[in-house]
Amino acid sequence: MFHRTTRRLSITEDGRVYRVHVQRVKDAVNASRLALAQTRGEPEGVICCTAPVSFGELHVAPSVARYAQAHPRVEVRLLLLDRLVDLVQEGVDVAVRIAPLADSTLIARPVTKVRQVIVASPVALQRLGMPKEPLELRELPCVLHGGLGDLSSWEFQVDGRPLRVRVHGTLTCNTVGATLAACREGAGFARLLDYQAAPFIERSELKRVLVAFEPPPRPVSLVYSRFTPGSVRMTSFLDWLQDELKTVWSEEPAPQCLPTQRL
Repeated sequence: MFHRTTRRLSITEDGRVYRVHVQRVKDAVNASRLALAQTRGEPEGVICCTAPVSFGELHVAPSVARYAQAHPRVEVRLLLLDRLVDLVQEGVDVAVRIAPLADSTLIARPVTKVRQVIVASPVALQRLGMPKEPLELRELPCVLHGGLGDLSSWEFQVDGRPLRVRVHGTLTCNTVGATLAACREGAGFARLLDYQAAPFIERSELKRVLVAFEPPPRPVSLVYSRFTPGSVRMTSFLDWLQDELKTVWSEEPAPQCLPTQRL
């Protein structure tokens, strides 16, 4: 079943075939258990959910914890990752995504929308000045972070038309926390989502700039594969998470949730 050396262990072709058949048996057993649970209307089984790290820590994890307490027969596995997860290949049931979606193999439940903002610290603004239009950022230091797409091409909107601005900086960060820390220290301007920067804006550690040129808000959606079989477990989890995430923005004039749509 395995190739073994003193340094490495890898599966053989026979092992791969065996694993496929064992997985089918396991899936059949789980399907039988879930079918029985559905007759009783009780959520039961394992569900794997993924979300971006910052958003997941702030909003998804507390909601999932409450769901787990309300449904003790469901085991929830929460993966917080700042990368695009292949739901089918990686065995993930539900993903919280903050971006437009185009994958036709997925189904999305829109929840709300979040703004993309440009921020800088008061110290940086005193040193560099307040930019009046997006193109000025080409000559100003920026803290680069790729969580919102191309890290050096920032999107804006001018007179209803999209505008891409090439920015530069001597500091590139791979996490939101590091980007926020660098920006607060005065390293330059940063592109973030509003919920990421909001606590620091409230404490006047950061200021929002170029507000009039913000691009359209990004959709927040619950995404799952159209090939995922329906179950009481999935339905209850999706309904719970959708309702709770909508509540996060209930005090703001956020767009109403749209009906489930295929993407």
